[in-house]
Amino acid sequence: MIAYDQAIKVNLRNPLVWEVKGAALDEYYNNHEEAIKTYYKGIEVNSLDKDVWYLWFLKGQVFDELGKYHEAIDAYNKAIVLNPNNSIGSTLVINAKEEDLKKLNKSNL
Repeated sequence: MIAYDQAIKVNLRNPLVWEVKGAALDEYYNNHEEAIKTYYKGIEVNSLDKDVWYLWFLKGQVFDELGKYHEAIDAYNKAIVLNPNNSIGSTLVINAKEEDLKKLNKSNL
């Protein structure tokens, strides 16, 4: 993580460094909550960057993995607003909504 933190210090306003750190936390360290925090901080610092949509997208994926479908849908929708040509985001919103309905149906049994 030290290398990622150093890269962020040098390139604070580059969404890619936040993306890479968040992905490492999520995929390699299995630290989903820290990945979400990293994506959030990257979004906050880079709010005016045109590529920040991808951080929203990745944040949505982590929420999706955690079964937090409402949060995933919100994040995917923000990614879609920032990049309307992102067709995979729309598909993931549909999938998250379906999973959320399944989860709701199971809890009502």
